[in-house]
Amino acid sequence: MPIRKIPFNQMELWPTYEQRYPVGDALVITERRRLPKPFRKAFPKAEPLGAIETTEAGRIMKRYKLFLCRRPAAVADDSKWN
Repeated sequence: MPIRKIPFNQMELWPTYEQRYPVGDALVITERRRLPKPFRKAFPKAEPLGAIETTEAGRIMKRYKLFLCRRPAAVADDSKWN
């Protein structure tokens, strides 16, 4: 089958997170303040868990944000989190 459109970048050649992992929850670690858009789209519920800092010689080098992302089936079954 011929390609109808030339890909803009290599990311268009790979499946999205939602396509690759259609079920389940995710722990997302990012340097961004907000959860990246593909994860906001794939997970209707995202709970910020805080931040992790990496240090070198007592100085903060990087700060990562953690998010617990859950899908509806997982949100309905909170018993595993209690």
